[in-house]
Amino acid sequence: MTVDPAKLAWAVHLRDTGSTIAEIVAKTEIPRTSLYRHLPPRAPDSLTAAGDATAVQRDQPASTPPAQVDPGDVGDDLAWGREQ
Repeated sequence: MTVDPAKLAWAVHLRDTGSTIAEIVAKTEIPRTSLYRHLPPRAPDSLTAAGDATAVQRDQPASTPPAQVDPGDVGDDLAWGREQ
């Protein structure tokens, strides 16, 4: 299917202003599969909650480092979920 560039631009505007894909399909009459194929990906910044105190920052290390496990300490019993 060839998508009308004007309808696609309108679809981009609708998505950027908060419309759901279902709403965009209803308003533009562009099939859902075509929307997913032709809509450019969203900017990474729009996928995160700006200013959210609970959001994890990618550039900061975790407050608790992951546990260090010696590969020799992991036996078959633990691998199969059996306790020793």
